[in-house]
Amino acid sequence: MNILQNKNDFDVIENITIINELPSANYELKYGAFGRVYLTKIDDIVLPDKIYSNDSEFINHVLSQWHSSDDQLGIGLVGGKGLGKSFTGNIISNELKIPVIRIKSNPKSHDIFTFLNSIKQEYCLYIDEFEKIFPYVPQTNNNGDVSLTTQDKFLNFLDNGGSISEFKKMFIITSNSITSINEFLKNRPSRLRYMRMYEKLDDKIIKEIVNDLLENKEFLNDLIAHLPYNSLNMDSLIEIIKEVNLHNKPYSTFKLFFNFTDVLKVKSYTVKLKETGEIITKSLKINNIYRDDKIGIFENKSCYFAETISYNIKEQESKAYFYKDENTEEYFNIIITENDEENKFKFLI
Repeated sequence: MNILQNKNDFDVIENITIINELPSANYELKYGAFGRVYLTKIDDIVLPDKIYSNDSEFINHVLSQWHSSDDQLGIGLVGGKGLGKSFTGNIISNELKIPVIRIKSNPKSHDIFTFLNSIKQEYCLYIDEFEKIFPYVPQTNNNGDVSLTTQDKFLNFLDNGGSISEFKKMFIITSNSITSINEFLKNRPSRLRYMRMYEKLDDKIIKEIVNDLLENKEFLNDLIAHLPYNSLNMDSLIEIIKEVNLHNKPYSTFKLFFNFTDVLKVKSYTVKLKETGEIITKSLKINNIYRDDKIGIFENKSCYFAETISYNIKEQESKAYFYKDENTEEYFNIIITENDEENKFKFLI
């Protein structure tokens, strides 16, 4: 019989091993009765032999920073599903060779941050789909459970707990949308030093996957011509190629009834016109963006300078010009100028 004493609490435990440090492995943070918080060892993340990613430079930079500094390091990986966020996060966490603690559910009322601060060694805290684990405000699920631990409390942990320990930590969070992340995590490198955005599947990765997996190269041009690029992710691309290989027929012959279509990406934005103070909120069709370095093309239209602009793929202060149709009195496009006139993008409304 073994008796474990923790202050005034006593537990009878049949098999117990006392270790000084957590071994390098993957752990899931668990919650028990009466506020108990503990770790359960889980299977290691096994990466495939062939990795499709263009994040090598980013990964190497992050690892170099980790090994060169004694400070904590936070990383945000943000974008749509299937674009490589979790892949990159898992590569980084595997390369650290330290314990990786994964939070997979909201702790509700459990005091996880005191528990995490009690771990006196280096470790990586990995939170996939951060906005679902730590909501902006307390939320109630279908079972009536309330998520009391919000992003504000995570921020307090970063500032008042995670950063004062003598043992540095790495924080990796992924999110499907930048607007789901607390504004005080953005542009705050002391909290999240790196924010890697994933907006669409890179052309190089698409070509690499197609060249590796497409068996009948006669269908290559048809596949490239008909792929749903606005919505495409790695999982969907691989499944499309599997279908082409299985039936030995072009993608265009089954595209209409294959359960993956090119969803129109409609984003919303809000602007405040400097001249009139008018607030405009409209939808922005992302697939209608094109480069245009000739602003003068709209010289015959009334130009309004926007004082502020935000839209849900990113938030920023930006120079922006709206052109107003003199007949309909509607704003028919917007040119947003970033980086001191270097890049100009025209958004059709």
